[in-house]
Amino acid sequence: MSIEFPSFSNVFWLDAAQPLHEYPALDGPLSVDVAIIGGGMAGLHCAWYLRNRGLRVALFEGSRIGTQATGRSTAKITSQHGLCYQTITQKFGADHAALHAHHNQMAVQHIRQIAQSIGPAAAHEVRDAYVYATTDEEVEQLEREAAAARQAGIKAEIVDQVPLPLKALGALRFPAQGQFDPFGYLQGLADLISEKIQIFEESRKRCRAHTLAG
Repeated sequence: MSIEFPSFSNVFWLDAAQPLHEYPALDGPLSVDVAIIGGGMAGLHCAWYLRNRGLRVALFEGSRIGTQATGRSTAKITSQHGLCYQTITQKFGADHAALHAHHNQMAVQHIRQIAQSIGPAAAHEVRDAYVYATTDEEVEQLEREAAAARQAGIKAEIVDQVPLPLKALGALRFPAQGQFDPFGYLQGLADLISEKIQIFEESRKRCRAHTLAG
């Protein structure tokens, strides 16, 4: 089976995206306790967890919230990252693989909870995650990964059927992962924190940060 891919590179999540709010650009000196650079997943989640800490926090985005790396991503929320668990187990041991699995699963749950607070704009869905194989050698790799993932605490399994429009010999399935609209999620998250966090867009400027260390 051959699959025709489009020759253009439009971003699905951004094609019809409409921002909930537009935030001002930084137009002068500003003193804060915490400056967060970037309005993507890392920056906005950092702001989310700092919002009730009694700190003066500002987030600076060089473009518009949700239009850069995260907004152009695959939009999957999963503790499955290729064949990572056998690699971590081999290099660092089973305990480190279990720790990696635990914190990734926590992140999947936290994002699900935040998405519920955001509402329909996040377009969050609980979905299974798959890595598929097209050769016998890849099937063997997936079987080893499934064993390592189960040892790490993930409910991983090998399946014969893959919900994809292509021929596969099998797949590794992680149940109850997720997908979302990354632009809608980040816009909604920014809206949730904006009462307690200063947000600036179009603010790619030279700056000097002063810390207690100098």
